[in-house]
Amino acid sequence: MTKIVAIGDIHGRDSWKKVLDNEGDFDKLIFMGDYFDTLDDIPCDKWIDNFNEIVTLKRDNPDKVFLLIGNHDYHYMRGVTEIYSGYTPFMRIDIQETLENNADALQMCYIHNNFVFTHAGVTNTWYKNGLKNWFKEKEIDIKDMNLCDQINYLFKYAPNQFQFTTGRYFDNYGDEITQTPIWVRPNALMKDRLGDYFYVVGHTFGAPETLTDHNPGGIIKIDGLGLGYYLAIYDDKPEFQRIPR
Repeated sequence: MTKIVAIGDIHGRDSWKKVLDNEGDFDKLIFMGDYFDTLDDIPCDKWIDNFNEIVTLKRDNPDKVFLLIGNHDYHYMRGVTEIYSGYTPFMRIDIQETLENNADALQMCYIHNNFVFTHAGVTNTWYKNGLKNWFKEKEIDIKDMNLCDQINYLFKYAPNQFQFTTGRYFDNYGDEITQTPIWVRPNALMKDRLGDYFYVVGHTFGAPETLTDHNPGGIIKIDGLGLGYYLAIYDDKPEFQRIPR
């Protein structure tokens, strides 16, 4: 049996350790990002300690553990001028240095069969107007890259392409199809999601939920770590799981 475990937005929490205790061995483990900017009463220095423990897990299991970037990590990166809710100015330098020191351990996208893992999802609009246009301008052939290869390449060489975008309705919440894979909200993603994938996403807090329509694929929302939930995919069958108390 193939077991894929996905853990929603961290925000300084260390309850991911209970997930590992509960699941035991796994084939792949994906963290959905947002390691910083706590929503709970967690001291700021603990955010970095917790992130470093996650990175150590990644380095000890480089082919099994994958660390995605979220918007609450992105706005601390060098060169990013945007700041989002929860931003903590006096932590910027420390978090920025931590992210830079571990840049090789981070990525924007992971794909397994028909499941695409990004912090928020991928719309047709962003893919065509953002990603594909950039590759076209740079005259880079992407025909041999899968979707996540393209996204990760773009993040490595043009991270500014993942900034918050201004769409038709000027929605400050990010609920627009123009938004990037760290910002688009489920409602907009459902209207304009790329391909027939199941998008496993964090970013929008709430109880786990699977959204589908008459089209193939759908959205699996898992920003529920603060509520005690995570996702396990057993032989391509997703199941929401509760973290033992």
